[in-house]
Amino acid sequence: MKNNVVSLEEEIRCDFLVSPKRKKIWKTQLDMAMEVKRICEKHKIKYFIIWGTLLGAVRHKGYIPWDDDFDIGFLRKDYDRFCKIAKKEIVPPLFFQDALSDMKYFIGYARIRDSRTTGWILHNSSPKYHNGIFIDLYPLDVIPDNLCVWTIQTFLVNCILKHLCKRSCSDNKKMGDTKYKCLVVLHRLCCSIFNWRQHPKRVGIMYWPHETEIGYWIYAEDVKQTIKLTFENTSFSAPKGYDRILKNVYGNYMKYPPKGKRGTWHNKQIIFDPDISYLEFYKNKMEKKRRV
Repeated sequence: MKNNVVSLEEEIRCDFLVSPKRKKIWKTQLDMAMEVKRICEKHKIKYFIIWGTLLGAVRHKGYIPWDDDFDIGFLRKDYDRFCKIAKKEIVPPLFFQDALSDMKYFIGYARIRDSRTTGWILHNSSPKYHNGIFIDLYPLDVIPDNLCVWTIQTFLVNCILKHLCKRSCSDNKKMGDTKYKCLVVLHRLCCSIFNWRQHPKRVGIMYWPHETEIGYWIYAEDVKQTIKLTFENTSFSAPKGYDRILKNVYGNYMKYPPKGKRGTWHNKQIIFDPDISYLEFYKNKMEKKRRV
């Protein structure tokens, strides 16, 4: 599903210069997001924009001007169903990337990438797996009420995740496909161990490979129903309880950060290039190294 909702002309938004290149990155991501929307509407799968994308929809009716990210959330059962269908319906040049469709890459959640482009994460990218511009697809699992239990659960999840990441972040030839697949299943079970609860208080994500991070959580009540929010002259489903979600994550979310702090992790850690493929990018990178 192609979009014409983003003009590629240079623009000032909130005193921030949005370049044509950033606009092209946005357009690439929106093409992928609208494909997710198409599949979800076709198969009646509940999804919702989340995190910075939700903030952008509420505060800017589109992208946060200094951001280049697109996040979509699902409850776990909807996520599993979407992934199963997406593997069949998403076709080149787009690529559905999860632990099994791209077995050299594991981060605990799925992405959709555009293979014609580059989305090179500086600290762990490898030409062994797909590295196009991407959007993130997050499964939200039930979070236990006891913080200590959640901390232990998250620790176990991240121990498995770190072990799996070694396969993509280094040449770990000791981990065969069978061991890898078993660890993927174990990771999934650890994340969703409390999903049997009928009326959970909280849902969230718990797969950050950092010892001090136990992930984002939101009240389950806030994502029970969805509404439509405008995003770059189109619309996406969003949690009806977006106000409490954004307050919990960002505090006074309608207040802009100081001009000197307007940027994201992506700006420093990811090279986005909408004009060349990641394979070409890697080839050029290696040629430059050889010349040095």
